[in-house]
Amino acid sequence: TLLNGIIQKRKKAINKGEKARDDLLGILLQSNVQENHNEHVKNHGLSIEEVINECKIFYLAGQETTSGVLTWTLILLGKYQDWQARAREEVLAMFGKSNPNFQGLNHLKIVNMILQEVLRLYPPATELTRVVHKDSKIGDIFLPAGVMVNLPILLVQQDERYGEPMQKSLTLSDSMKASLMPQEGICHSSHLVGGQEYV
Repeated sequence: TLLNGIIQKRKKAINKGEKARDDLLGILLQSNVQENHNEHVKNHGLSIEEVINECKIFYLAGQETTSGVLTWTLILLGKYQDWQARAREEVLAMFGKSNPNFQGLNHLKIVNMILQEVLRLYPPATELTRVVHKDSKIGDIFLPAGVMVNLPILLVQQDERYGEPMQKSLTLSDSMKASLMPQEGICHSSHLVGGQEYV
């Protein structure tokens, strides 16, 4: 396959002594090299089959997520054209007529706020489902063990009792409040999708 051909080409280059590229495939192949060097140590790295599967997952998940986010971004920018104008001004101020680069993309605060807000209002994962492992109580609600609990993220984010519509929630105050979707740690997939959205 095309993917396997790309991987084998990069793998041969690494085996010849070339430094692995600083990208997703390069990181995965480095793990494969560790697996080959420690073949007697179980689960030390990724097999070539696992590298291929990881690439497929990132590509397919990223494509679907990106297309959905971009669709809703265009819809909301069409609805809130003042934010569309601000985003355009920011991009032109940063790059002018030059080609965008990832270093500059990281400094597009307004564009980033808009993308984060779109993800809040129209998340790729529209619901969370969990199973209660032991009898629990949340407020006045008793949840017996074995019950399946469903959280409709999309409905919660659209409910003005818990959040605000895009026009009200986007604000430039408080030093551009780092993010409208605070997260613990680093989500590598969000950076991957974010990069695709910017491009």
